[in-house]
Amino acid sequence: TIPVLNAAVIATIERPNNDPIELTMADNGAGADITKYDGTYTSYFTAFNGDDRYSAKVNVANNGRDTVISPSRRVGFGSVIDQDYEGNVMAIEDEETGSFQRAANGGSFTCSGTSCS
Repeated sequence: TIPVLNAAVIATIERPNNDPIELTMADNGAGADITKYDGTYTSYFTAFNGDDRYSAKVNVANNGRDTVISPSRRVGFGSVIDQDYEGNVMAIEDEETGSFQRAANGGSFTCSGTSCS
């Protein structure tokens, strides 16, 4: 997988009997994010309001002209950019994504007591 860097990523958590919560996801190596600029966007959610079902959706958009795909930061062991490529992977330049917007349903999970699944 080739990561997308500098995107605007917002997760919306639908909660029972309350307004939804929007979380700004980060890829800066701070807080919930372990590795800076790896294309994995993370955030903490702790605003549970009881035993019930919650759902999540994520919206991703470009963050101006600075949003790029970064082939030199491949994700996953054994990732291949081009099977015939024999040069220095780090020499591959980032490419601007252009304007885009994506949305994905993250599914739902149920919480009961101190456990969620």
